[in-house]
Amino acid sequence: MKKSIQSIRTYVVTFCISFGLVLLLLSGCASTIGSGTHVSTTVGISATYSDLDEWGGWTAHARFGNVWYPYTEPGWAPFTYGNWVWTNQGWLWSSYEPYGWLVFHHGNWYYDNELGWFWVPGNTWSPAVVSWYVYDDYICWAPTPPRGVSWSRPWETNVTVVWTVVEKKSFMQENVGRHKVAIRPPSKSGEKFIKRGSPDIKLLAGVNNQKFEKMKVTREKTTMGKKTYYKTDLPGVENEKVVRYKSEYKKGQKPKIETKTEDNEKDNKKGAKPKGGGK
Repeated sequence: MKKSIQSIRTYVVTFCISFGLVLLLLSGCASTIGSGTHVSTTVGISATYSDLDEWGGWTAHARFGNVWYPYTEPGWAPFTYGNWVWTNQGWLWSSYEPYGWLVFHHGNWYYDNELGWFWVPGNTWSPAVVSWYVYDDYICWAPTPPRGVSWSRPWETNVTVVWTVVEKKSFMQENVGRHKVAIRPPSKSGEKFIKRGSPDIKLLAGVNNQKFEKMKVTREKTTMGKKTYYKTDLPGVENEKVVRYKSEYKKGQKPKIETKTEDNEKDNKKGAKPKGGGK
């Protein structure tokens, strides 16, 4: 009986010591991950998103972690070098950039004075990760920013770099960024005259005096690292546009980037305000 009790005590003590060691190891790992997030994440991102390495670079941002910025020419903005397609998935952005299949259909975009436009990674697919406004004779869109951030409305100050605005008659044009116009305030206020959402295909058909066919698109699953993304398979006529304009794409020079800190991030307000329009 005494030997049995002794055996039980020995087992309990051994179990407690082992359990304590496991907790200690887990605690140490958590501390390491927390204190070295940027280093470990950068390595992972570099391996996962290797398709982007030729066209841009990675940097650590104080607010959004590791982000990717494209090497572009001055004045470039997301969702301008391409065209809109009316599809069974809604309004789909057909990008002419070689990396467009990934960064314009997954994740989010943000703009600041130091870095310019940069992409915050994500792996949820969307036909176009944009926010919309429609008013008067204009259609406005901007990249949907990361959670916790929203753009001011297009006609408000300090957001001209964020929004792309075209006349309704130009919305379906190829290389639609070439048709960008200056932002003007609405002639009338109220939800009846200002729509916060995507344009109505029936309205566009009336403006352009033509009928637009809804194109069927499919998605091809692509695995990068341990994450799943989707490449959009466009109909032949749309692929022809992409091939034609892709040859014109010019990669800009690699900019000199300073790592973002909490201090200079607080000072950066242009282009994004925590009020007004959002998704």
